Amino acid sequence: MHYKMNQTIDGVSKDLESFSFNTVISKLMELNNAIEKENISKESFSTFLKLLFPACPHIAEELWEKLGFDEKIKNQEWPKADKNYLVEKEVNIAIQINGKTKGLIKVAPSAPQSQVEEGAKKDKRLQEILEDKSVKKIIYVAGRIINFVVE
Repeated sequence: MHYKMNQTIDGVSKDLESFSFNTVISKLMELNNAIEKENISKESFSTFLKLLFPACPHIAEELWEKLGFDEKIKNQEWPKADKNYLVEKEVNIAIQINGKTKGLIKVAPSAPQSQVEEGAKKDKRLQEILEDKSVKKIIYVAGRIINFVVE
């Protein structure tokens, strides 16, 4: 959650500076979806409300008061992103066979293709599928997918 929160703080701050309000709302909705999946602290939710304030001031202020804060939200300091949390430590790579997704693996974002291939080949489902087939080609899109083209 720290990664998503800091990514949103950084993105919303930049988008507000460039008057990209549609992407501000989009980023806040993504964060809201992540928040719904987890129990977050009052501090994290207050950060969300600070980010929401420029787009929806009345709703943000009302929720701010319901959280029990005495001061107005407009008087609060704008959140700052922690640069340590802006870089993902792991990414999900889709494992595909002939273009059809068969699984996911987690690897470091800078992992070379050989490491991703090794990790994918350890997947039990992939092993079963590749057992009696020959791999003609491997297509790797860094940080996104690895596709095994088989016969």
